[in-house]
Amino acid sequence: MSIDVVRSEDTWKVIRVRVGPYDNNVYVVKEERSGKAILVDAAFDPQEILSALGGFQLQAIFLTHAHPDHIQALEFLRRRTGCALGIHPEEPGTQELAPTIFIAEGYQFSLGSLTLRFLHTPGHTPGSVSIVLGSQICFCGDTLFPGGPGRTWTPEGFRDIIKSIREKLLTLPDDLLLLPGHGPGIKVRDSRAEYEAFAAKGIPEGIWGEIRWDRPLDRSPSFRDGCT
Repeated sequence: MSIDVVRSEDTWKVIRVRVGPYDNNVYVVKEERSGKAILVDAAFDPQEILSALGGFQLQAIFLTHAHPDHIQALEFLRRRTGCALGIHPEEPGTQELAPTIFIAEGYQFSLGSLTLRFLHTPGHTPGSVSIVLGSQICFCGDTLFPGGPGRTWTPEGFRDIIKSIREKLLTLPDDLLLLPGHGPGIKVRDSRAEYEAFAAKGIPEGIWGEIRWDRPLDRSPSFRDGCT
């Protein structure tokens, strides 16, 4: 477990809490003037997440998606804080999680002086979302990482994730920082360069799985190395 400040401005800051056996990122967005905060995902180690909140009032937890490694601390944190839960209605398991906010494309949430804007970025899961904070940051869950897209399970899923990446994430400002659900972030301009080099080689039909931008794709359409 580790806690570090990803971005700090006059009135707000973003803290990354790395937790659990899969090195998940939980992000805390704090608005200093109001003393309020939101969480992006609720992976593991709820006490560590509460420590990172540091007394700020938790307004909501927003899930980029609902895979088990992103929600292990969710119910504890909801019971402890009484916060809202936001999730896209197309995400599997939504009904069981009993959200109080249904996220749609373009949904906005106010946190003091901040506005969070939501993008529907399916592919890794049907209800995956990315959350844009001004022109500085986008929390992109498991949709996009440095070096490649998130894992997909069908050719249709891979087509969806590429569309989400190409038409939504890579159209964001060049200097905006993409913060994924695991591992380090990457600026949009650098991620775009990675994708364009991959696409320039030609994308075979029917691929899916754990794809890396720099890995050759001269295999069968069922290529799916490294799926875990």
